[in-house]
Amino acid sequence: GRALMGELVKIGSLLPDAKGVKFREVFPEDGDLGVLANLNELKQAYFNLLKNAVEALRRADSPKIVTVEVSVAGPRVSIEVADNGPGIPAELLPRLFTDSVSGKEDGTGLGLLLVKDILEAYGGTISIHSELGLGTRVFTSLPLEVS
Repeated sequence: GRALMGELVKIGSLLPDAKGVKFREVFPEDGDLGVLANLNELKQAYFNLLKNAVEALRRADSPKIVTVEVSVAGPRVSIEVADNGPGIPAELLPRLFTDSVSGKEDGTGLGLLLVKDILEAYGGTISIHSELGLGTRVFTSLPLEVS
């Protein structure tokens, strides 16, 4: 939870497109949360989402904001990555998790497919809500590790 996302936000802030982007982090009070998943694969998945959010802000007006919000809902941890960029056209949304569909001019479309595969391998979910002119919110959830 907190440690992983904090580390990724630091890395995300070093991306070439991150100049002028403000990162907002919202974490639960109760410290770190464990999930049953491969840490490197999770890093790859969430870095992809952060990178997408930062890149979406390339041509956006200031303030450019990427928000990472971690919360707990019952036996699951929810992680939301949001940007206030231009948004994704509605006709692209249903196809974002298929090969070669991208909302970016230079995108391959493989990023979100990979993220979905990684999350689903660990019982996770992903969904995207986007509005033109307002930005995009990517909602993910994973089962919490029960100790």
